[in-house]
Amino acid sequence: MAKGLRIAFMTIICLMVPAVTQGQVESLTVTVDGLACPFCAYGIEKKLKKVAGVKAVTVSMQKGTVSLTAKARQSINYSQIPAAVLDSGFTPRTMRVVVSGTVTPDEKQNLHLQWDSKSLMLNAVEGDIRERLLSLAGTGGAVKVHGIIREKGAATWTLATETVEEVRQ
Repeated sequence: MAKGLRIAFMTIICLMVPAVTQGQVESLTVTVDGLACPFCAYGIEKKLKKVAGVKAVTVSMQKGTVSLTAKARQSINYSQIPAAVLDSGFTPRTMRVVVSGTVTPDEKQNLHLQWDSKSLMLNAVEGDIRERLLSLAGTGGAVKVHGIIREKGAATWTLATETVEEVRQ
């Protein structure tokens, strides 16, 4: 097959694959201490809209949460959230995310959720959920994981898995 024809064929195949196989942080909700007034809500909303990949920000003063949704085919840069919240004068607490990607085990059988060039170690994965994820690992099957994301150390993040759903393509 000629080189040009191979490139065209691969381009068509890549365009036919749904975006979810690339994975992304689809949404993120952060609990924030100190949200007490509309001016506070406006300030934090303005800061968080500058985070890479963020399409929309919704602030709930009653719940003390800020919810972010991702731009189409982009991922929210979760590592920028704590600093953005602090810069707006508040304290970030729990960050809940919905992340899609593929599962891979490492040499110690720890499970990782991968998308693009990013990876999160999955924590609190036990029983049937662990077995299902292990069966999907390496197959390229996409999953959507709901859970709590935490910074474990310098630039190392983990995802405490709450629910997992297989994404049918």
